[in-house]
Amino acid sequence: MYAERYRDAKQLQVAVFERRQALLGEDHPDTLRARSDLAYSCHYLGQYKESETHYNVVLEGRKKLLGDRHPDTVETMGRLAVAYSKLGQLAEARELGITVLEQQRKILGDKHPDTLHSMGSLASTYYDLRRFGDAEALEVVVLRVREAHFGRDHPDVLRAMGNLASTYTAQGKMAEAEPLETLVLEKRTRLLGGDHLDTLRAMGNLATTYGSLRQWEKAQTLEVAVLEKRRKLLGEDHPDTVYAAANLAMTFFGQDQFDRAEELQRSVLERRRKLFGEEHPNTLTAMVDLAATYYSQSRWADAEELQLAVFQRRMRALGKTHPETLDAMNALADVYRRRGKFTEEADLRGLFRQR
Repeated sequence: MYAERYRDAKQLQVAVFERRQALLGEDHPDTLRARSDLAYSCHYLGQYKESETHYNVVLEGRKKLLGDRHPDTVETMGRLAVAYSKLGQLAEARELGITVLEQQRKILGDKHPDTLHSMGSLASTYYDLRRFGDAEALEVVVLRVREAHFGRDHPDVLRAMGNLASTYTAQGKMAEAEPLETLVLEKRTRLLGGDHLDTLRAMGNLATTYGSLRQWEKAQTLEVAVLEKRRKLLGEDHPDTVYAAANLAMTFFGQDQFDRAEELQRSVLERRRKLFGEEHPNTLTAMVDLAATYYSQSRWADAEELQLAVFQRRMRALGKTHPETLDAMNALADVYRRRGKFTEEADLRGLFRQR
């Protein structure tokens, strides 16, 4: 349903953009506005690369016409930063997100809705970078200001609560996370209905916390519902649907249901390769998850193939001192040991002792 609406919108926006481009030229303000609208629909369809391409053109055009500090230019920077984050280009997302937040604080003030939105987007990038303390510090501010201004039932307040709860979960602060996520889900269900995308996001977040608490049945019940509804609303290939499938697979894994986990994980990996490419962090996460399932099934050769690829790509993208590279090294070394490849294990661990 949602996907069809955005596809219909995109089809119209392409027509508007192409006509304005032909009649007015590439850099006319109306052409840039039409391209920005098109980029927005691409984003919600999960077409992040196309969205990023459009936003880059819009940003350059608005810089020339309006200058770096015009609100429309800064807004475009913010949207481009989100596109970078979705594409796994986290260093670019962080740099641009910091610039946007600084500009909006100067132009609009600390408590303006656009400033708070940018603060939340930067917090999300910090979350993806595993800088959870930095994410939490921003999210606490966003929630406090929005709650004081709007009250507890406003959609922006519930979004801020949900984001902060997810960051608590990532840090193992379950006592803080679970009550917030339960409250968000109750309010979104009452205000928006059980099929709204924001309700499904809250449902998925609470399921993640249940999984961290090893309350597998509660997690599975919620994750099955999220996956079924996203398939219907967004389609099989939307990144959010694929994310829901990955979460359900890990819940199967947590219950030692390895065949069910593998079936979903293979599908997730295939779809993420098509959506994002081989190097994207989400693709690598899917490889790690599937490798863990192979490992639990004593399928050492299959696990090694995936873990080696993850290690090589993380070394290339993140360097040897990054926590995710170290995780990949340890996982690969463990597989080498299981396969009796003690020389390879020693060489790998020796490489990291030299750092």
